[in-house]
Amino acid sequence: MANEIWVFSEKTSLQAELLACAKGLAGVLGASTTAVVLGDQAAVDGAFAQGAGKVYWLGEKTGGQLVEDYVPTLAALLEEHKPAALLVGSTRRGKVVAGRLGATLGLAVLADVKEMTVQAGAIQASHMIFAGAALRVEKALTATLLATMGPGVAEALPPDAVFVSFAYVDENRRKIRISGPAQRVRDLLRDISREV
Repeated sequence: MANEIWVFSEKTSLQAELLACAKGLAGVLGASTTAVVLGDQAAVDGAFAQGAGKVYWLGEKTGGQLVEDYVPTLAALLEEHKPAALLVGSTRRGKVVAGRLGATLGLAVLADVKEMTVQAGAIQASHMIFAGAALRVEKALTATLLATMGPGVAEALPPDAVFVSFAYVDENRRKIRISGPAQRVRDLLRDISREV
């Protein structure tokens, strides 16, 4: 299993929110973020600016193609790389994509996730059940967690943001992970060293 958190959404604004959630998970797990992008070169550049460390570009959707027509390609990528999680935008098309990927690959799909956390090194997802009457926390039993997430679950990071996360090694030590565009990270480290 690759130590990566992937995101896929045909909507750029939702992709930005998913990448922010992925960055949070990746920071705790010591993983990287990857966006699977369907669109033009500007969409690829946007994914990098929104925090993706790597991008798989599916190309541009043409005329009569539907988003779900890319499921075989996505399935092949997932089979080859086996990321820890794939967060899919909870749109009409995104739910179809997630369902087909789950059926094709035998993966558990958690729908309409509201929050993701890491407990004992495993990703857990909270989602509403019983028409919103209860909140359930689940952990996928498959190697790759497949989850749909809608808008408003995470706040998109500003373009070219630097992301800092802390993980406690023990009560006296913290592990700090800083990621983002190389120049921005260097600037942040320089500013911190001046303060210390």
